[in-house]
Amino acid sequence: MLVNVVKQIRPNLNVEFFEPKTSPMVAPEVIEYMKQNYIDNSRLLAIVKELDQSRLQLTISTIWENRDAYSEFFYNDETIRTGILEVSEAYRAANNILVEVVSEEEF
Repeated sequence: MLVNVVKQIRPNLNVEFFEPKTSPMVAPEVIEYMKQNYIDNSRLLAIVKELDQSRLQLTISTIWENRDAYSEFFYNDETIRTGILEVSEAYRAANNILVEVVSEEEF
């Protein structure tokens, strides 16, 4: 199992955090692809989100079946890369949302 924790910091409360499931920039087919290829087959076991008291920092913990599932999602899956990752990177850059990797641990 691999646990990846990332913190996003937005500049103010008027800027929404990027959410693939509700973003009009992510096609519903891509969300369904992610569900079928990662969630339904337990490669992505959980996504836990926690907003801090200021509501400016969002901590996202993802729990993966193993490093292979994590690596495929983030580095090798073209559908995920172009349909979610590049879109979210562009959104965060345009909206001055900083991203910080907090930790990555394998169990």
